[in-house]
Amino acid sequence: MAKLDSSETSVSGLNTDHIVFPSGTNNNGLNFVLLAKNSRFLFDLLNSYAQGILILSDKGDIVYINENGQDLLLQLNKRQLNSIYLPQEIDYLFKFQSEVHSQFPTETWSMTISISTSEYNIFEIQTRWIHLRSSNSDCLLFVMEDSNQKIKEVILKQAIHYGLTPRETDVWLLHRLHYTYKEIAVKLTITPSTVKKHMRNILAKQRSIKEQETTH
Repeated sequence: MAKLDSSETSVSGLNTDHIVFPSGTNNNGLNFVLLAKNSRFLFDLLNSYAQGILILSDKGDIVYINENGQDLLLQLNKRQLNSIYLPQEIDYLFKFQSEVHSQFPTETWSMTISISTSEYNIFEIQTRWIHLRSSNSDCLLFVMEDSNQKIKEVILKQAIHYGLTPRETDVWLLHRLHYTYKEIAVKLTITPSTVKKHMRNILAKQRSIKEQETTH
């Protein structure tokens, strides 16, 4: 399994100014690099992509990972404290897709799964094999997204639109993340009755804004 290493590496005489990951499985000392300085525009584009991008070689070495991809892998690794390896879920998906690829080499299988953790985090991961003509090699592309992040962005916009207080925003966010009233109370160190009071206020503000919008 590949190790995560943020050290800077020089490849073919070019100093790359982005993260390059050394192989954790090969002993040939080679690193796979997708983009260098002369591809700055493409690099910036991928690095600012809202979804996490991870590309593994057919040997399981990391070809490329953007910043959001790194953040998502660290979140998945929370249950493996101080781990510098790829999360077990990613390793399993790589092995599964590798087996499928070996059985059906002329077909491209795209697979999307959702991973729910005990911390109410939901990760959506899509995988598919891609062929790099420049190196005549196959790589496995992972497109990863924290579903909760999308909900958080929506909630923050709603909080502003409905004029929610900071505490009401916290309660509404946890409610939308499917926490029970009791769980919200424990999380925010308040009583369940206080949670109910906040929810009544939130719903009242929503109704008021919606009524104003329908009358204009």
